[in-house]
Amino acid sequence: MLPENVSDVLTKAQLYQTFILDKEEDIDKLHNFLFSESKYDCYCIKCSKETTFQIVINSTPKIIGGKIIREPNLVRLQGVHVIISKCLRDSTHRMLHVFYGKDTTVIKIGQFPSTADITNQESKKYRKILGDEKYREFSKAIGLASHGIGIGSFIYLRRILEGLIEEAHNVAKEAAPEWDEEEYRQARVTDKIAMLKEYLPKFLVDNKGMYSILSKGVHELSEAECIEFFPAMQIGIELILDERIETLEREEKLKAASRNVASILGKLKS
Repeated sequence: MLPENVSDVLTKAQLYQTFILDKEEDIDKLHNFLFSESKYDCYCIKCSKETTFQIVINSTPKIIGGKIIREPNLVRLQGVHVIISKCLRDSTHRMLHVFYGKDTTVIKIGQFPSTADITNQESKKYRKILGDEKYREFSKAIGLASHGIGIGSFIYLRRILEGLIEEAHNVAKEAAPEWDEEEYRQARVTDKIAMLKEYLPKFLVDNKGMYSILSKGVHELSEAECIEFFPAMQIGIELILDERIETLEREEKLKAASRNVASILGKLKS
């Protein structure tokens, strides 16, 4: 199935992820995106920031008898295609994606820079929140997924989620006046998240089913299914961490502002 945002086939799809084009509109959508000067947003590892890329058209139309032959879109998608994109900040910064089309199936078979290279650059901001060990696990999850290892990537994402839940649990034990440790110990993880709603990021509380998906991936889903679901799980983890970063930054601003006010008052009194 083609993603709703067609640019995700370049920016989020993992290696060997397969897209089934069972609708005419999906065939046209993918064809028109890949074979025109389409623009999309992606992190540029050379600019070290989010930027806009544009696909460089590097193929010539088929000409027979002096006339351009318009092949059906599905026919043109057959075989191997190398898609080159240029960064609009600096056209020497390039991305390369390789696809293989057979019948109504299109497979992503190559990419440079890799999804892991791009995402690991973007995710450096989470090191402060996760700590070195959990940050390495997050990077491993991304790296495994980028090489088509879905179940292993889910294991690491679940460990990160469990770490965040346990951190909140430790706070709740000390802060909650009527905390029932025995009830918590016997509860399912999704129920534990509900019990910790005052101490966990809102996105996790509202989407506690993420843990169930990750656990199902570890125990029941296929590699292909885990790879298909990985981008959604990664974004979910990042949103949880973003919320933690916002909270931390707000707390630091409040402390700094309080110190500044106290300093000014001290000067005025003197």
